Amino acid sequence: MQISNFTAAACRAAVLFVGLLLLLSACSPRDRSSDRRTAGAANASDEPPQYAFSVDPQLLGDRYTLPDGAMTLQPPAGWQPVDDDTRRVVQRRIMDSASEGPISGNLIELFVDAGTGSALTILRLDGELTPREIGRALEQAEATDKAVFRHAGLEIVQIRSVATGAVAFSLITQAPDEAPVLLQYVVTGAADDPAMRAVESSIGSLRTE
Repeated sequence: MQISNFTAAACRAAVLFVGLLLLLSACSPRDRSSDRRTAGAANASDEPPQYAFSVDPQLLGDRYTLPDGAMTLQPPAGWQPVDDDTRRVVQRRIMDSASEGPISGNLIELFVDAGTGSALTILRLDGELTPREIGRALEQAEATDKAVFRHAGLEIVQIRSVATGAVAFSLITQAPDEAPVLLQYVVTGAADDPAMRAVESSIGSLRTE
């Protein structure tokens, strides 16, 4: 059962990111140009609030450093990285869906909770869209909530979306001189309040180096 949940969670993470790419593809070049002007104005006048997260270290696993060394975070306890074969399957699905869109993603890491099927996908995003522009494109989807805030010296755009049997928290951020990063937490319907607290703790563990 755990192996089945592990594989299903990895596939679900790929499918949700594919949906993200399709939403971005629907944002026309004219729309993206308008968003960029709007984002520039927002950066000049609307400073996002500073968020403080309730972090319980007992709900977290070991600290993980992104390959460029600019950010670190701790996944929820028990969420383990997938094997190389699963990683290749997920990355192939992402690349196939990104081929015609305005943005693509390179899978950095995928952590899965084999017991519940919840997952954390970490991707490096390519393309010219800023985190705020990506957030605006995602916000067009139904059943989404958007927030923009600052944490650990980073501006973070968070999109909360509800899918069948799961809730996804997509966080887009960008360290100086680096491409944007997407952190996507997918919490299944089988997950309980402790799992949600673990996700909050994981988001709060994000640090810049």
